[in-house]
Amino acid sequence: RIRPVLYQQKAAEKKTAEVAEKINGLTDLAAVAEALGTTVSSKEGVTFASFTSAGLDNKFIGAASVAEVGALNGPLQGNTGVYVYTVTDRSEGAFFTEDDAKAYDAQKTQYTTQAVVSVMMEEGKVKDNRARFF
Repeated sequence: RIRPVLYQQKAAEKKTAEVAEKINGLTDLAAVAEALGTTVSSKEGVTFASFTSAGLDNKFIGAASVAEVGALNGPLQGNTGVYVYTVTDRSEGAFFTEDDAKAYDAQKTQYTTQAVVSVMMEEGKVKDNRARFF
């Protein structure tokens, strides 16, 4: 069971090394894309205000959040690929809005409300006999 995981890690390390060798000395994404035989894709409006950034690799999110604006970064061995990227702009601001806080509070309240019944039943040693009547 560990073999596929190790195989995937080694393959990713090898691919990252290959990309690093091919792009050595290149300074812009267009040249990198040409050297790798691919195209440049971009994603605008990436925000880290939500609890997850759907569709983005966690390793990439972490690296991009601290990368220098305008610099060519990579290759980065992510969980789902090898990334070479440039951060074009960064906006600082409130990461969680009041609506986000309200939604999080509502989620916690709902979870607590659902959990309290089972805890009370367990602590009170209540036996549920509803199945006998239905």
